[in-house]
Amino acid sequence: MKKLWRFKSEKFCGLTNELRNPFRGWYQIYSFCAEKEPALLELTSCLSDNETCALVIIDIAAYKDRDLDEKAISHMREIFGFFDEHDKDILLRVVYDREGKCALHEPTLLSQVLRHIEQLEPALQEFRNRIVFFEGMLVGNWGEMHGSRFLSQKNMLLLSDALSKSAAGIVRAVRRPVQWRMLNTAPPGEGCEVALFNDAIFGSDTDLGTYAPDNSDGEDWCAPWRAESELDFEERLGAFVPQCGEAVYGEDCLNYTLDYTIERLKKMQLTCLNGVYDEKILSLWRGWTWNHPNEWRGMNGFDYIGRHLGYRFCVRNASARFSAGICEVTLTVSNDGFSGFYQEAEALLVLIDESGDRLEYLTDWDVREWKSGQSNSLTWKVPCREGRLYLFLRRKWDQRTIHYANPSTHDGLVFLGVLK
Repeated sequence: MKKLWRFKSEKFCGLTNELRNPFRGWYQIYSFCAEKEPALLELTSCLSDNETCALVIIDIAAYKDRDLDEKAISHMREIFGFFDEHDKDILLRVVYDREGKCALHEPTLLSQVLRHIEQLEPALQEFRNRIVFFEGMLVGNWGEMHGSRFLSQKNMLLLSDALSKSAAGIVRAVRRPVQWRMLNTAPPGEGCEVALFNDAIFGSDTDLGTYAPDNSDGEDWCAPWRAESELDFEERLGAFVPQCGEAVYGEDCLNYTLDYTIERLKKMQLTCLNGVYDEKILSLWRGWTWNHPNEWRGMNGFDYIGRHLGYRFCVRNASARFSAGICEVTLTVSNDGFSGFYQEAEALLVLIDESGDRLEYLTDWDVREWKSGQSNSLTWKVPCREGRLYLFLRRKWDQRTIHYANPSTHDGLVFLGVLK
């Protein structure tokens, strides 16, 4: 007699806890001087278990008039290795200036900057998977691409070309949308290699000069646009590459609401944010409360924002149909985070049968297509076999588990239902 297969689906609920997932969330800053031996042992106790990213700043001002030596490169490798050993994805910024006085600390010639970029290549490529985000082009006050004589469009194109070689395979980021446009003649799309970092979010109505005043018409591709137009641009760009940054307390912050703040961060497709500075605005967020009638009701603004930085995948529904001994599973997975996931990942269906054997079925789902605010209908076929069906997700390069915002086993398996 032919067996009648059935699938009893789990009843899914979304969780509100912090998900310790790679390349997303709050970060802290760790600064080093390239010529000095890094005090890494002392730094161990400063690392937060809840943070998966770290902004690593390496000051190379001591080499403004000479090439980097083996000592400097060795120190960089030690630093990158330390964060790699502790499973911290690196947001990297190599700078000449940490005082807001780049004119005093930068090389005299652009050729020296280009030479330094070239010399970074071996260390960057050794840790090209762990370094997920390279901020800036070495120059500018605090390395933030302003105040430097090397930031004409012509010079930025030269710097960008050099970085595209030495930091190949690493997402590179510039400070302002207009700088992105100066480097790219076409609108954001598949194959984008350059992202954005904004270290003045909410600092003023222009994010401290990140955008143009409201009277700008926004028609010139290589000129800054007003905030509304730039945020539309950032939203399009964020579909392909990440955006990170820092919030700054500005005079208008007291007039904002939690809803407005969240909508703006979502519009920016924000992946990572400084969790320490600016404490004045972070404290303001802690005093706000999410009051909408859902599972997040009553949570303070700081925690709500932190738990939505980057991607937040949640299984909403599961069903199955059967034909000729094959079970076709269909899932609905939403992304409730501010942004997507920008690296290769592997999604698997896992069947644990009645004898306890574990069978894994690797899907071809591209997690990078699970965009912010969208629900995704996903289908895959597995052989019919009695047992419990689970969903599992891991980052490809290091096999690190990516947790869903659903109840799961200790190793990240989300129960979908029973096949019988």
